[in-house]
Amino acid sequence: RLFDARLALTLRHHGVDEFATRNVDDFASFGFSRVWDPITSDR
Repeated sequence: RLFDARLALTLRHHGVDEFATRNVDDFASFGFSRVWDPITSDR
C-alpha cells in the first residue's frame, strides 16, 4: 500500500490525471479523474 501511495502521489505531482491499473481499488482515492482496469475495461 505504501508503494501504491508513493506511485500515485508522484504521478499526480507530474500532472497525470488518468491511470490504468489492475489494482483499481487502491488507486481510486488519490484524486485521479479516471482509474480503470485496462484488461476488463471497454475502452
